[in-house]
Amino acid sequence: MDIMNLKNYVNGQWVEPQNASYMDVEENEAKISRLLVAEMGKSLPDAQAEMKRTFENIEVACGMPVLQQGDKLVGASYDMDGEVIRLPLGVFGMIAPFNFPAMVPFWFLPYAIATGNTYIVKANEQVPCTMNLITEFIDRTGLPPGVFTLLNGDRTVAEALIDHPKVQGISIVGRTATCREVARKCAAAGKRFQAMGSAKNHLVVMPDARLSEVIRNMITSCFGCAGQRCMAASAIVCVGNETYDAVCTQFVEAAKRVIVTNPLDPAVAKEPMVMGPVISAKAKQFILDMIETGIGEGARLLLDGRNLVVKGYEKGYFIGPTVSKHEMIGVL
Repeated sequence: MDIMNLKNYVNGQWVEPQNASYMDVEENEAKISRLLVAEMGKSLPDAQAEMKRTFENIEVACGMPVLQQGDKLVGASYDMDGEVIRLPLGVFGMIAPFNFPAMVPFWFLPYAIATGNTYIVKANEQVPCTMNLITEFIDRTGLPPGVFTLLNGDRTVAEALIDHPKVQGISIVGRTATCREVARKCAAAGKRFQAMGSAKNHLVVMPDARLSEVIRNMITSCFGCAGQRCMAASAIVCVGNETYDAVCTQFVEAAKRVIVTNPLDPAVAKEPMVMGPVISAKAKQFILDMIETGIGEGARLLLDGRNLVVKGYEKGYFIGPTVSKHEMIGVL
C-alpha cells in the first residue's frame, strides 16, 4: 500500500486540494481504516468503528467556542461582576497505545488545540503508520508550525517527552505499570497527567439471563480485536451450576465458529466478528505462557487454539479462541 500517495482523485486525475480541511481525514476513512487493519490486525468493521469515534471527537472539539460560554457572572456580589479569562497552558503531550492508534490520540488532541494549547503525540512504535497518515491530512489543514507535532520512537522518546520542562502535561493509555511510572514522574515534576491503565473484565451470568444474547455479546467481548482492548473479558463467572453448564456448552460452540484469518481478506470484509493476529511475537508468547500457567493451576481446556495455523499466513501471530474451565472456582 502506497501511504504516501495522498492526493485526491478528481475527474480521473490526481490533484492537490485547494482548501484542505478535517474533511480530508473523513473522506479518506476507507484508506485509513485499511491501513489501521494492516498494521494492527483488528477487523475492518472494528477499524471503521474506531474512525467514527475519531471523527466524533473532532466534531465535539469544533464546538468548543459554544462549550466554553458562560465566562461572565453579572452581580456576583454587591456592585461586583465576575469574568473568567481562559488562558492556554502551553505544550501538552500524549503517549498512544497500539490497540487504538487513531481513536485514542483524538480523545485529547482536538480539545487541546481548541483551547489554545499545542499538542504532541508520540505514536506507538508497533503501529506508527496510521497516525503518520492522519498527520499528513492534519498538515494540510494549515495549522501553524508547532501547533501539532507527531513523534515516532520507542520508550526513550516517550521518557524525553515526559521529562521535558516545557511540557505541561501528559496523557497516556497503556500498561498499568507504565501508567504508574508516568503518574509518579508527572506528580514529582508538578505536571498535569491522565494515566489510564490497562483493564480486563469479569463477566457475570445470572440464572435469568437470555443466553443467546449473552453468548453473542461475550464472544465479541472476549475475542474482538483478538482480546487486545480494555473492554475485553478474560473471565466468565456463572451463578448456579445449571447456568454454568449451559454457558460452558454454548460459549464453546460459539467460540468454535469465530473466524480467524487475515482481516483484510476480501472474503471476510463484511463479517462482524473476525479474529486477526495479536500485535507481536512477544504478545503471542505471553498469551501462550498464560495458558500454560492456567493449566498448571488446574484449568482444563475446553477449546485449544494454540496450534491454529491460518492457511496462507503461516507466519502470522495467530492464536485461535481458547477456553479453559476451572471447576474449583467455577470460572470459565
